[in-house]
Amino acid sequence: MKNLSIISLILSLIAVVWVWFNQFQISKINNLPVIKDSIAASQPFNVTFVSDEENFWDKIEKIKKNVFKTMDYKIVKSDSTKWKELIKKFDAKYLPLMVTWPAIKTSEIKDYLSQLVVEKDWEFSVKIWDMAWQMWVNMPKTFLKLPKALPFDPVKWPADAKVTFIEVSDFECPFCSKFHNDAYKKVMEKYWDKIKFVFKNLPLSFHKDAQKAAEAGLCANKQWKFWEMHDKMFENQKELWTKSYKKWAWELWLNQADFDKCLDSWETAKEVKAHADQAWAFWIQWTPWVFVNDKFVNWAYPFETFEKLIDAELAK
Repeated sequence: MKNLSIISLILSLIAVVWVWFNQFQISKINNLPVIKDSIAASQPFNVTFVSDEENFWDKIEKIKKNVFKTMDYKIVKSDSTKWKELIKKFDAKYLPLMVTWPAIKTSEIKDYLSQLVVEKDWEFSVKIWDMAWQMWVNMPKTFLKLPKALPFDPVKWPADAKVTFIEVSDFECPFCSKFHNDAYKKVMEKYWDKIKFVFKNLPLSFHKDAQKAAEAGLCANKQWKFWEMHDKMFENQKELWTKSYKKWAWELWLNQADFDKCLDSWETAKEVKAHADQAWAFWIQWTPWVFVNDKFVNWAYPFETFEKLIDAELAK
């Protein structure tokens, strides 16, 4: 009986925290100066959305109600000329796309959106997906393209595979470690001869050991041992320091002198930056992030999530 009371108390606390966090996210947006005092709060501004998603109008209405109360908008579909123009102009990598008209330049709303926009010829492409996420509005991305293959990408197994599995990851990220243990290993075991695996680094700035770990992985890649080093680092995540990488290189039968020189000289730092730049270009801001062809999963979901996506792609 005592145990049930403790469990009940814990669940109640979780519920309280959840409600508080939800309200905090909404109030954080609604309390911004742009909502209270800006021109946008009192004068209409125009927006064009590009989306083929069903019920997209309902989602935009929710965002309008909570944030952009004076927003006038239209939604264009992929069979329209305007769709093609906007996709090309902003080099859009995924849908939905939100584009504001030039008049927004004169509004304080631009200050609010400054971290969420790409400007081209006085028009602004806004990361509507990120904003929707803060509002707890489910707005899935549909990718129009994938991160390009780079010559130093760690890749394994069939180059002509029907399914490409791209992992964007951080070796110090606990969720990436969870993904590695709960999903990646099982994906490897079941699909090793059916899909192409590609790894791209995104060392997050608040993980102090992630950058050097990423460099170590790419140093190992130069000797065709990336995936073995990849496993070592995720399975020993509390030991991410230079001494460990060199020890693991010895255990993996790498040429020790070449590996040490590569690691000590920051030889692969530019390659890590190229990976990170590529991730940011796709507005990937956290890890893990996994593409299964043009579908994606942006969290450490269990194996079954990836199994369902992979099987669907293989069946096409």
